[in-house]
Amino acid sequence: MFTNYSRSYFVSHRDFLPEEAALASVAASLSGLDWNYTIARHIDRDLHERLLSFDASLLSGFVIVLPLISSGYFYTARTIVTAAAIDESLEETRTWLVSALAEADDTEATV
Repeated sequence: MFTNYSRSYFVSHRDFLPEEAALASVAASLSGLDWNYTIARHIDRDLHERLLSFDASLLSGFVIVLPLISSGYFYTARTIVTAAAIDESLEETRTWLVSALAEADDTEATV
């Protein structure tokens, strides 16, 4: 799992985990929705890893935002997942997701 999803992190730091290194050069040339789209697959993968241990019947609050995340529409995904009714066992995952999406969002539509 990534430790940071922010474009500014990838632009300003030079000490990366191996799986993060490729994004450093990309971050310098992309911004806005293009950056969101680029980092989206990493957030999506990390979210799926966090959700693996839960029963599928509990995941409806997250399933509805997966297309938004993979398309880079982080603000809309955050808004929906924040308002979604979820099982309390998923609250830590929701908190992580909202934070990761806010951190990664490089568009002007931020909360």
